[in-house]
Amino acid sequence: MADIIQLLSDAVANQIAAGEVVQRPASVVKELVENSLDSGATSVTINIKDAGKTLIQVVDNGCGMSDTDARMAFERHATSKIREANDLFNIKTMGFRGEALASIAAVAYVELKSKLHDAEMGTQIRIKASVVESQESVYCDNGTQFLVKNLFYNIPARRKFLKKDATEFKHIIDEVQRISIIHTDVAIKLIHNNQEIYHLPISNLKQRLQNIFGKAISKELVPIFSDSPLIKISGFIGKPEQAKKRSGQQFFFVNGRFMRHPYFFRTVMNTYDDILSSDFYPSFFIRLEVDPDSIDINIHPTKTEIKFENEFALAQIIGATVKEAIGKFNFVSSMNFESENIPLGGAINSNEQVSMPSIHIDPEYNPFNDSTKRQANYTPQSYEQNDKSQTQEWVNLMQSFEQQEPEQHTMLKRDSEISEQAKVLQLSLKYIITPTEKGLIVIHQRRAHHRILYEQYLKNFQDHSAPAQQLVFPIEKEISEDYALMLKEVESELNTLGFIFEIQELKLLIKALPEDVKESQAIEMIDSIIENFEQFNTSIEFERQKYVAKLLSFKASVGYRTLEKIEMQQIARKLFLTTEPGYCPRGKRIFTIIGLNDIENRLKI
Repeated sequence: MADIIQLLSDAVANQIAAGEVVQRPASVVKELVENSLDSGATSVTINIKDAGKTLIQVVDNGCGMSDTDARMAFERHATSKIREANDLFNIKTMGFRGEALASIAAVAYVELKSKLHDAEMGTQIRIKASVVESQESVYCDNGTQFLVKNLFYNIPARRKFLKKDATEFKHIIDEVQRISIIHTDVAIKLIHNNQEIYHLPISNLKQRLQNIFGKAISKELVPIFSDSPLIKISGFIGKPEQAKKRSGQQFFFVNGRFMRHPYFFRTVMNTYDDILSSDFYPSFFIRLEVDPDSIDINIHPTKTEIKFENEFALAQIIGATVKEAIGKFNFVSSMNFESENIPLGGAINSNEQVSMPSIHIDPEYNPFNDSTKRQANYTPQSYEQNDKSQTQEWVNLMQSFEQQEPEQHTMLKRDSEISEQAKVLQLSLKYIITPTEKGLIVIHQRRAHHRILYEQYLKNFQDHSAPAQQLVFPIEKEISEDYALMLKEVESELNTLGFIFEIQELKLLIKALPEDVKESQAIEMIDSIIENFEQFNTSIEFERQKYVAKLLSFKASVGYRTLEKIEMQQIARKLFLTTEPGYCPRGKRIFTIIGLNDIENRLKI
């Protein structure tokens, strides 16, 4: 049998290595900017075209490279950072593997210009698919300039599976944010398609966070600090009331490097357990400094997963530090030291006449029967005005049938049995009950309204228009650069539904809303789109519309509150005019039917 094992060519080996290091344009940005930081740069400019697919340019004022170093930098495993294996456990720089530039050059056209500060001339190298096309002396500025063009041009399958430009550029923004937050001593500029996205001057951490995420973030930051023999901790955590229903502003850094660490993440989240529900995520920007010998950063090609020697002990210190900061914030914020008149709960004016407190009794309240518990807004007057016997009859009847499965939808006559004149009753701020010839229909009010609005929004997309209510005064919100970029991506869909807005100097101005949206809901609805942007961002227009319709219709649907009679009648009538009245867009059952036979069987002696 002929020999079949052979060495791969350098070009193929580099392309394979590129699969680990260069996963998308954001990977290239990360590697090149990290090299700039290692060169001692105090200024880095990142210029992007078409989300990095066409061009990635990184320019710095670092130390630059000699002719020989510039050529050697593109060889695999060529690095200035380590000399022996033990050096891996004392890494203080960003890039060190010596494979990034070789991998990038294997899947793109690369041009490098670099000049040492004390040299008269610099060097220029052009490489295409790992092949050096030219190297020559040129006049250029001090530092280094990289141009990466047509990424993955020679691997069509890889280029084909890149996401939409908005998604790929969001990944680039994520990388730039991670680098910018920790390296506040470096001025960083990001430009995309000739539009300046970030212009971040050298500053302190708080100012850098404001420049990245918008001025409003300063109101939610609580400083943290701890210094022990094992670890030094600094940075900021978010106030509990500013937590969001998405992760995304949670950052860990160790020795100047962004990292992911599920155990430490869970540790921080656990400190908020008593004050936040599990579906909310507080912001945090936590910087850790440890002995480089105590960590291993060489366990993953992207160098974002890091192994700690004293993981459990460090987690304990991190958790205690965050908990202390939360405690201090809660204590200080609850005290008003400037007030001269502090009200005391037991203080009584000597001239005030004291009367016997009165109590109100609900004669039908039964503490052992959940179904007879009164609503939170109960008053004696409102109770007397109700038809007691009718209310109790509904309550007792529903208690017996709560767990029954609904019958077929064919029992309903959509237009004749439920009309605007239908008799309706609300139960437990949650259900609408209406009688029909076949029995009783119990409708989950929020799910029903969700279905109605969802189909209405889809129709608005189909008709390319929706009625909008103009606002006398615009609703304003301070936003960040990446928020503004994502908002522009969904602008057409939001406009079609009736959301009319402008973005002026990182301020969102909402000027009109859909007719069924309240002003108090507007910001939360738009925030929900941005928070779920990754799921929304598909190139299929109908899928985009469905996702927006599902998300916004849920936010706009009625909550668990008292409904006017006309509201209940309209929900009941419109529900059975939809294409799928049985289930809400999230797949949950909307209504159940209690048939006359069921009632008669339960009332038999």
